Amino acid sequence: MALPPPLFALCVIARLALAVFVRHVAEADLLVWGRRALAAGLGATGLAFALLALGVLERGTGIETGGKAIWWKDSTRWFHAVTFLLSAAMLSIPSGPRRISRLAWRVLLVDALVGASASIAHHRTSSRS
Repeated sequence: MALPPPLFALCVIARLALAVFVRHVAEADLLVWGRRALAAGLGATGLAFALLALGVLERGTGIETGGKAIWWKDSTRWFHAVTFLLSAAMLSIPSGPRRISRLAWRVLLVDALVGASASIAHHRTSSRS
């Protein structure tokens, strides 16, 4: 089985760290503007993923793939777009003592785990061919 490039592993680690960060931000009861600023950043990232998935923005190769074609271009970009936009929306909605914003990190955790699983599956099948 071929291993994913090291920079892709760093991408997954960074997304896991983002999920942990969002968890701490959501539970810290920061000022509303702090949570909204983080939500805006997540929303912008989700929008960028959506624009890439639609083909409005083009990115065929990447440093994280070692300069090779981006294999997740057609498979997980929409998933990333939806999870980032959903977590941004959840983070910006306070709703009582058990705010929905406290669940936003779980959406990002699922995103990171799906990305890692997709990478393992891709490299497992590509090493067989």
